[in-house]
Amino acid sequence: MTNHIAAGIRDSSSEVFLHDAGEWLERTMLRLRQRFAVWEFPHPECRRHWNEELCRANLVALTWPREYGGRALDTQTLIRFHEMCAVLRAPQPLNSIAHSILAPTLLQFGTDDQKRRFLEGIRLGTEIWCQGYSEPSAGSDLASVASRARIEGGRWIVNGHKIWTTQAHAAHWCFALLRTQADAMAHKGLSFMLIDMKAAGVRVQPIRQITGEADYNECFFEDVEVPLTDLVGEEGDGWRIAMAAAEYERGIYFLPRVIQLQAELDEVLELSARQTLAEAPRTQLSARLAGLSDTCAVIRMRVDAILERVAKGKTPGVDGTVLKLLWSEARQSVMEIRMELLGEMAAIGPAAAERFPMAAGAAREFLWSRAETIVAGTSEVQRNIIAERILGLPKG
Repeated sequence: MTNHIAAGIRDSSSEVFLHDAGEWLERTMLRLRQRFAVWEFPHPECRRHWNEELCRANLVALTWPREYGGRALDTQTLIRFHEMCAVLRAPQPLNSIAHSILAPTLLQFGTDDQKRRFLEGIRLGTEIWCQGYSEPSAGSDLASVASRARIEGGRWIVNGHKIWTTQAHAAHWCFALLRTQADAMAHKGLSFMLIDMKAAGVRVQPIRQITGEADYNECFFEDVEVPLTDLVGEEGDGWRIAMAAAEYERGIYFLPRVIQLQAELDEVLELSARQTLAEAPRTQLSARLAGLSDTCAVIRMRVDAILERVAKGKTPGVDGTVLKLLWSEARQSVMEIRMELLGEMAAIGPAAAERFPMAAGAAREFLWSRAETIVAGTSEVQRNIIAERILGLPKG
């Protein structure tokens, strides 16, 4: 088990931990910037290296119980640590899906054996995970999942096709939503299962994105054998578990990005102040930026609401849905304004990052932001959830 003191970061209290973690972050980010250029921070090699650094210092299990190697800190401390990372513009760790979505889901729904088996690999960084939800005919409409699993010979046999699976090409494991009751309709009869991505019958095919990268993949499962013990929860309970995991995704998983949004807006405000604009365009731009500043304030309020819920042992709830909707659409607007202010330099694509890091980085983030109203549930799905669960509007 990782020696917390040897890592130089004590966890005897929140204040002590944050002090030590802050000093560690300063030192480690300095080394990271010496090894990687800022434009390389979104790339897999840098994200994998950062994941390894966090794992060596035992900084991906802050709120886990000590019996699973965690630091047993509270959620507020977790968020304050994320805030420090965001201020220093740390990259997103390669295994953040496991850190922020799967781990809390396993802690809530997994068996003791599953926690012992899988949390250790996440904490040490030895096992990368991906999420198998979306399908060609079931994007954000997870109730239409058609990939199936049946019991045969004392094992689950999985067949199906998943798409838009982030990091599947690098993943050792996948947590997937599968239909285990063939005659059940919609969300009934779905189960939450853990699949070894190295098992026979698993095939991964990369999808080239608009940024030129290939983080997304198609996954094909052909008679893949899965032990019965790798079902999380009860058979047919997958929808409830997946919805809880989705709440973590729209809440905890996005919190570092939400915190970083304010820093990105501040950069655009500085860029705007350096521009020479006529009175009318300046007034219009000021109004747009003021609106985004107000939105960021509302987003921060939603973050605090999520913190309060999670601190009480609850999932992020519908506040995570509101947070994801506001954040994704606000970030698109911030990236659009930045591109407008760059003028002709905005025509430089992500591939020119080595020669023109600022402009190419802006182009990359602008292109990436186009997907952010789709991932983790489209804006349309988020609005439906808000309409039904907050406003009490009828379905249909």
